[in-house]
Order: sequence, then structure tokens, then C-alpha cells
Amino acid sequence: MTLARAALPLVLALLTLAGCGVVRFSSRSQERITGVLRKPNGDGPFPAVVLMHGCGGIQPGNESWASFLTEGGYVTLLVDSFGPRGLTEICTNFGRLGVSQRTLDAYGALDYLRSSPFVDRERVALMGWSHGGSVVLAAMWERSRPPEGGFRAGVALYPFCEHYSRFYAPLLILIGGADDWTPAVRCEVVQGHATVELEVYRGAPHSFDNPGRPRSYLGHTLGYDDAATTAARQRVSDFFGRRLRHE
Repeated sequence: MTLARAALPLVLALLTLAGCGVVRFSSRSQERITGVLRKPNGDGPFPAVVLMHGCGGIQPGNESWASFLTEGGYVTLLVDSFGPRGLTEICTNFGRLGVSQRTLDAYGALDYLRSSPFVDRERVALMGWSHGGSVVLAAMWERSRPPEGGFRAGVALYPFCEHYSRFYAPLLILIGGADDWTPAVRCEVVQGHATVELEVYRGAPHSFDNPGRPRSYLGHTLGYDDAATTAARQRVSDFFGRRLRHE
């Protein structure tokens, strides 16, 4: 599940060659963070999406989503919360980097995108996976809304759904029905809120959109589910189309 530290610079270099750019920006914690920026062809301004990886760092599935969204007309900024801090994973110890710290990274990425001339500053969304999905919930919690305005919308894939009752912008939660790490039942508590949409993919495990054979990691089942991934991409396309383009 983790991406080896030695491989990360090579991955980022290859992404740059593929038309992506590695950028540096300030987290609202004042730490310097890196990310992979992609933009559609043209001058824009385009709607944009900040992407937050899970506890294992940047995964192939995250990169695939970033490419998919950029092809759909969105600027994407895939934040690397770990590399600049000397981390490769936090799955074995979530205390190494908390959700609150990564929430500051997400808002730093928002600040960076809003300063970019090719980004529509009023149409920036947040999307994350697992631990990064929990960052989405924390960042979009009503009490987290910054005075200058926050994210336009959010998508959380298989997050821990706890402790939050209201969100300041529309939120879509996508999770597998067979997820034994972040059980879907925990997300049902937020399903009734007017700003929240919840989709549960029957039989899909945790990390269902990350390519790879079914495997066990820290006692949890992970595995790719093509049907769930295809459905999730359509759902996200529709959601962002409504929230970032047509409102």
C-alpha cells in the first residue's frame, strides 16, 4: 500500500515529463509542502480540485483520478503531505501526522490555486481518499469555514465518518459496502443532512479504486473493484459538473 520513499522522486520526475508540474506552496501551518499540478490545455480560468492522498501516501489510483479530472477540464493539485515531512506512511501510526495538520495543507493548496491566473478562485473543490477523505470532512466541517470562504464542494472516498454534524458546502461520500477499515455504516449518520450525498458500493472493499490484486494490509482487506470505480467516476463527474460548473 505504501509508496517507497526512494521511488517518490522518480515518480514525480516522470509526472513532470508527462505534462505535470511539481509545485511548492505553504501549508497554513507555515510548512512548505509539495504537490503535483495538472491543468487542461488553454488559459482558463478553470475550476479546480485539491486532492488529498491516504495514509499510504500517493498511490496509482490517486494519479489516475488526477488525470481523469484534468481530462474533464479541471485543474488538479495532488498534495504530498508526507515527502516534505520525511514520512512515507502513517497507516501504522496515525499520530505521526493528524487530520488537523493535513487540513491546513488542504487550505494551503486552496490558497495556492486561488493565486493562479488559470484557476477560477470561486470554483475550487476538495477530494480525498481514506485518511485524506477524513481531511475532506474536517476541512468542510461548518466550524472550519474560513472567513474568506472555503471549498465549493467536496468528495470523500472511504473516510472515517465521525464527529461531524454539519458541512458548509455540498459533500459526496463514496464508500464500499465490504469496507472493513472504514465501515460504511459510520457514514450513515451524515446521510440525512441536506448538503451530503452518500453512495455505498455493494461488495467493494477499502481502496476499491486503487489498481491491484486483493490483499491484506494491517489486518484489513484492500482490492480493486472495476465496477465500483467506474460508477464512482461517473458519480464524481456528475457531482462536480453540478457543483463547479452549473451553479
